[in-house]
Amino acid sequence: MSWKRSLPLLVLLVSLSHCSTCAKVPLNFAAAFGWQGYADTDLTFAELGDEYTIACRFMLQYPNAYAGPIISDSKTANFFVAKDYDTRSLTVNINGTPRTFSGSTIAGDAWTHVAVVRKGGKVNLYLNGAKICPDSGACDITPGGSAPTGVLRLARTADGVTLTSHEPQFYGFIDDVAVFKKALAASDVAALAAGTRLTGNESDLFAGYTFDDTTPSASPLPALLNRAVTFKTLTPGTVLPTIPAHKVLISAARDNVFDAKLYPLPFQQTVMHLPFPKGEAWNVIQGYDDPAGSHHGPASFCWDFVLATKDNDQSKTKGKPIVAAAGGKVVETFKTQDKCPDPIWPANYVMIEQAPVEIAAYLHFVLNSVQVNAGDTLATGDSLAKAGATGNVASCTGYHLHFALHTAPESQRGTLVTFPAAFSDYEVSDDQGETWSHIDRGVPKNGEWVRNPK
Repeated sequence: MSWKRSLPLLVLLVSLSHCSTCAKVPLNFAAAFGWQGYADTDLTFAELGDEYTIACRFMLQYPNAYAGPIISDSKTANFFVAKDYDTRSLTVNINGTPRTFSGSTIAGDAWTHVAVVRKGGKVNLYLNGAKICPDSGACDITPGGSAPTGVLRLARTADGVTLTSHEPQFYGFIDDVAVFKKALAASDVAALAAGTRLTGNESDLFAGYTFDDTTPSASPLPALLNRAVTFKTLTPGTVLPTIPAHKVLISAARDNVFDAKLYPLPFQQTVMHLPFPKGEAWNVIQGYDDPAGSHHGPASFCWDFVLATKDNDQSKTKGKPIVAAAGGKVVETFKTQDKCPDPIWPANYVMIEQAPVEIAAYLHFVLNSVQVNAGDTLATGDSLAKAGATGNVASCTGYHLHFALHTAPESQRGTLVTFPAAFSDYEVSDDQGETWSHIDRGVPKNGEWVRNPK
């Protein structure tokens, strides 16, 4: 990993190694989740009655992406609290009764506390210790009749359940999951949210999941904080760099700025290189989860690249060769589009299945420049087509390469989602090519120039 990308973690580890009092200050861990990662607790919904409180802290990595379940049941998704689709709001489902809370905005890269309080036939939602109300109706939510089943799950809904017709995924950190077999009073929820760490001494706490080895006071974990959590992934093959659900070391005081720099790099099954000829610099004009950009919801994890020029002349991108970022089988192409701009669809494109449910999507090629066909087997660096501006582009002179990893080919764009990815062994410049730094594995950002080493 590049020192430039791993500096926050390095600083944390060095600080700990030189800390004379660290033995008295237990380390703080949280659960980190990436694409298709989740965790199942050992708490079953059958253990809960008609009166309970379920709370947790979370830090949202991509606040503008598709739906991100924070907590859910594992069998039906008749219970969940999630980041809403394409917004910074919360959406919930209580016993089959869905509600949205668009009036309350979730901050990205900041620790946030959420609590669901049920008392008899009424449920209330709290954000950072304050009761919030859904978009319609009274603040009290009256649950439907379909009770949740299975165990309490973190970061995904029940297997096979989609939200807004797309596969959901929470990205970021979850910590201090607390379950009470009691409807906490508003003042108790506020006090829980105001705390920094779950201690195990909370009144009426029934079960807790802190991902730590000891309590904040350095004592052994009590039984109610020592219940089992199993980290899992739906990814069928080997995942790089490791399983996309695991515990990570964070700051003891939940420093938002510091902890936001500790998100793990994206998880994928294949090593990818930049899809450009060696030594040729390209400029990132749109990166991930940009609220000011054109990629939202299921398309949140896409890049737009143009040939890097100091005069920013995008026309020089037209006709530039694009190569395969990784090997795989071509599953779909489109070659004959001669129209633009948006909403013309499709663009000329190539879809390469690099691994199961991991399809590299390359879009907007020049008419009839696609050189490969469905069924072809390609290697990294094989020629694909020439960059253009066909199909759903903002401007017919907006020549660029659109690249992403998909769950399905472009013909299924109504249900597919993109997901985060990283490139390996490339160089980056933050000053338009004056100086370059090597990146072992990373995510190109808006405004960066990037290139494969010669």
